[in-house]
Amino acid sequence: MKVQEVKLDNNQRRYLLVDDNGFPIIPVAKYLKYIDNSEKSFNTQKTYAYSFKLYFEYLQEIDIDYKNVNINILSNFVGWLRNPYENNKVVTLKPTKAKRTEKTVNLTITVVTNFYDYLYRTEEINNDMDDKLMKQVFAGGHKHYKDFLYHVNKDKPSSKNILKIKEPRRKVKVLTKEEMQKVYDATTNIRDEFLIKLLYETGLRIGEALSLFIEDIVFDHNKGHRIKLVNRGKLNLFAIDNNITDELGNRYHFKNHSLRHTYAVKMLNGGVDILTVKELLAHASPEMTMRYAKLLDDTKRKVFDKAVKQGIFSFDESDKLKEENDGEIPYDIIDMLYTNHKLNALDTPYGTCMQRANGKCSYAKQPPCLTCNNGNPCKDLCVGAFEGDIIKYEILINSTKNMIENAKMYNRTETISENEELLKRYEDIYSKISQGNMIYSRLDKLKKKVN
Repeated sequence: MKVQEVKLDNNQRRYLLVDDNGFPIIPVAKYLKYIDNSEKSFNTQKTYAYSFKLYFEYLQEIDIDYKNVNINILSNFVGWLRNPYENNKVVTLKPTKAKRTEKTVNLTITVVTNFYDYLYRTEEINNDMDDKLMKQVFAGGHKHYKDFLYHVNKDKPSSKNILKIKEPRRKVKVLTKEEMQKVYDATTNIRDEFLIKLLYETGLRIGEALSLFIEDIVFDHNKGHRIKLVNRGKLNLFAIDNNITDELGNRYHFKNHSLRHTYAVKMLNGGVDILTVKELLAHASPEMTMRYAKLLDDTKRKVFDKAVKQGIFSFDESDKLKEENDGEIPYDIIDMLYTNHKLNALDTPYGTCMQRANGKCSYAKQPPCLTCNNGNPCKDLCVGAFEGDIIKYEILINSTKNMIENAKMYNRTETISENEELLKRYEDIYSKISQGNMIYSRLDKLKKKVN
């Protein structure tokens, strides 16, 4: 038994399931024609055909006609999908990994269930299998995301297929900057580079990207190359040919959706709020977007825990650094420290301040080099002599803006006013050095020395 690809006159492809003698399985052929007429995608039809191949191989193995199945036979089919050798009474010497994942098993069960629903509705069988396989369940308060009308529907049951098995929550895979750079470096033509950068920079689903028309793109000019998009199935070959590996050195298994995941985490890491990311990704609900936020938080927590485990130091009375954690720090203390850091910490050029978020830091307005001269900048301060000064003042500007925003939340008018003055000073300095200028107030002293 095999899946046979059929090429039509219009260069499109369809699939048939044929038996060992090369004859099509008629009920399957009718159903595949039905989903084709229902405008199911090419990939969906292919997936259904291979699911039917598994199911009819199982029926052939146990010598049962497809019309004579019952719940017990279908439940045994679930076990067969996980371990096909059990029916052959083959004993393995070592524990073996399941032949197929939970997601693949559930997809196959969905295909078979829909197939029997079709047979019942077309009156080819009298047994409503769907009625026996579905049970009513109450989600209750266990939903991960409660929508706006949750209180209206919370007591209403939903249908669940009793044959489906629990799927483990799949870990969201994102690419590091180094992995993305490897991908970019490995591209050899504008077609590949365009598609990869489009997915990474926009977070589009692969189907959305491949369905774009030239008319959807606004060009500044009419000249340019015609871009042909790469078949998504060839991206793993692309990774193999160019020796793209992950952070552990393993061959990278390329998935288009990983670029979408990476885009989402990049947006959240850059400070974009969850609702905006949800709209950019066109999620139906914030639940999926929250998974990205949790992934980002988990990543930050790992870095935090690693730093704590390495050692916590403090300044003693003589301003010398001393280690605080002589031995293991209780987890509840670490957890409280991390929670406090998330709620209160504000990024500064010196580290993260655990007090500034409340807008009450008495020293935030007093950077010594800009205030030590009776409230004015130090005469010996030279700014702009090195490229790194521009980055320093970008950090100072962002830090002060955050300070002002948090002070507004607590209505600390004095802090707001003082830091707005400081922000103006930072921005004045930045505007000069970002244009390549230098600031130094001791030129007159140098002139005297020269003379």
